[in-house]
Amino acid sequence: MKNNYLLILLFGLCWNQAIASHIVGGEFSLQFKGGRSSTYILSLNLYVDAIHGNHHAIDAQIKVSLFSQLTHARTDTFTLYKVKDSLLTYNEPTCREDGRVSTRLIRYSREIPLSASIYNQASGYYLVWERCCRNEEIDNIVRSGDAGIVFYLEFPAIIQEEQRFNNSAPQFGSLPADFACVNQPFQTSFAATDADGDQLVYHLVEPLKGRSAQGEAIPVPTPGPYPAVSWAAGYSASYPFGSRVITGLDPRTGLLTFKANRIGLYAFAVRCEEYRNGVKIGESRREFQIKVLDCQPNQPPALFVRQSGQRLFYEERQILTLQPTDELCLDILATDEKAHSPLQLKAQAKAASSLTLVPASGSLAAPNDTLRSQLCLPACLFTTPDQPVEIVIMVTDQGCPQGKSDSVRVWVILEGAANRPPAIATDLAENQLLVYRGQSVQIQVTGWDADKDPILLSAKGQGFDLSASNMQFEQQSGVGPFQSSFLWQPDCSLPEGTYTIDFLVEDQACDQMKDTLSVRMLLEDHPFEQNQFEPPNVFTPNGDGVNDFFEIPTLPLDNCQNHFQRVQVVDRWGKELFSAQNRDFRWAGNKVPTGVYYYIIHYSQTTYKSILSLLR
Repeated sequence: MKNNYLLILLFGLCWNQAIASHIVGGEFSLQFKGGRSSTYILSLNLYVDAIHGNHHAIDAQIKVSLFSQLTHARTDTFTLYKVKDSLLTYNEPTCREDGRVSTRLIRYSREIPLSASIYNQASGYYLVWERCCRNEEIDNIVRSGDAGIVFYLEFPAIIQEEQRFNNSAPQFGSLPADFACVNQPFQTSFAATDADGDQLVYHLVEPLKGRSAQGEAIPVPTPGPYPAVSWAAGYSASYPFGSRVITGLDPRTGLLTFKANRIGLYAFAVRCEEYRNGVKIGESRREFQIKVLDCQPNQPPALFVRQSGQRLFYEERQILTLQPTDELCLDILATDEKAHSPLQLKAQAKAASSLTLVPASGSLAAPNDTLRSQLCLPACLFTTPDQPVEIVIMVTDQGCPQGKSDSVRVWVILEGAANRPPAIATDLAENQLLVYRGQSVQIQVTGWDADKDPILLSAKGQGFDLSASNMQFEQQSGVGPFQSSFLWQPDCSLPEGTYTIDFLVEDQACDQMKDTLSVRMLLEDHPFEQNQFEPPNVFTPNGDGVNDFFEIPTLPLDNCQNHFQRVQVVDRWGKELFSAQNRDFRWAGNKVPTGVYYYIIHYSQTTYKSILSLLR
């Protein structure tokens, strides 16, 4: 009885592995988690046929083996757990083809440690998982139902030249569940992104069969190299859709293009190599399959363009010449032979990131009906006078599996489109000025634009902040001309030297032309002119209105080193008769008899003494 039970168990295990076939493809991802740890996130995306495959036979976990590139010795084995199970979506959800194409994504993932004491060989490492079996319906592989698949990724040592070498492997983008139509052009992207900004190069390569089989769906892990699939007659890695089908994979972008000439299911593999400073440091592989169907014919929509307000449509190689006074708009008309066909409109030009059509989409109420839209061109497109600008306008339907398109290339010239620069001026004769501390400075600054473009008038100090230097300038913006005052009241806290202010006017046109005027101001301390100081030595306070007071309106002006403090009048014995701390003092000599007295003028660094005669 035990033997019978064992036979049943073994039979059940083999059956479970067999019905776990219909693998479509997949790829690994190895991403550095960041920080100082040596922790990475290892993931496997497994794509399976959701129609013919048995969803209940999907593995709940997988064991991934890591090997040395130099010795092919196994360095680690990690168990990854299923974290996602979902259907791939279509670029166009309505293109489900009655269930003839459906792909399920199974994702396994976990964090893994990569020890610096192990992963330090300059030749790098690779990780692998093998599983059987592929779809039985694949047309370009011999006995595809018995052929396994190898999921493979190479990565560099994490220690190089005794330094940490943190690296994330290229990560392929999401895949649509799209199918291709026989005898119709098809394209899909196999582009990857790299978190480290490394250079990526793409190639079509041999899909790997490995050592798994129906009898051993998950073989004992062994090092590479791994056997490739056996191609059916007329197929190869470079021509997975047939020897007469031109297949292109852009090595820079990963864009796959082909036009299959027969229906079927075709498997292929894409290798993404990772280069840093011209040296290859790793590679990722994605295996996948595409189904080619006999689709219903889909004729592309038709597109027509004309200048707004005109009746005639634009013809190929024609150049539209517009005047600045014209409405810079184009009428866009799109038709399609299918009723209720959703249409998408798009326009682009090299000189603009995007152009806006209104409306940008719509559906036709009846066959050969017309979707009407308008494209108004920003004047910024025309930065070079009398130079034509190319504008590409495109309409795309939502046919299956990918929409058909029509496009019109329009060349437009806007006459007199040259933008003249703005101008700026000040009321200073030579735009330079000698300024003394304590002096008030006011400069009138004027900015204007001959094209009447909006302008911005501003000021900036060369190497210093205006407000921190007691300078004021009110910024102006809008359609000029503008005049603004620059004000400066330098005090003794500011160091002597040259202060250069850049007055700037910028227009708000497309190419943002500008003009700059620099004003140099030399700041110095006011000279203390004591040699020209001639104080009076007599006054007559008799009430006749002439020389009735002792006062000195010609006192030397203060500067930051020497400033007025006080004045004293004393008699011959030094008795103080008068004192004042303001420089505009006046003494009438009240109650003081006629005679000879002395006055003393105190500055912070200088003192003046002289005789003062009082006569009545």
